[in-house]
Amino acid sequence: MRGTPIGNTQPREISRVYAWLTTRDPSGAFIGRLFQSIDLETGTRMCTWPDGIEFANIYTGEQKRYEKGKLRDV
Repeated sequence: MRGTPIGNTQPREISRVYAWLTTRDPSGAFIGRLFQSIDLETGTRMCTWPDGIEFANIYTGEQKRYEKGKLRDV
C-alpha cells in the first residue's frame, strides 16, 4: 500500500479511516460529512440514511447510494 493516498495504513485499518464523504443528501443533515465504512454499514442496517443519500470514497473514487433500505454501488 506504499505510495497510496492512505500512506502506511494497513489493510485491516482502512475501514477505520474516515474516507466516505457525503456528496448528496436530500435531508441536508449529513452533507459534507466524512464517515468510516462501518458507519455506512451500521447506518444502512439501522435505516439511518435518507433515501437518495450518496457517498464518495475520497481515496478511491468509489461511490455508493442509499435507496430503499440498501446501500448500492453507483
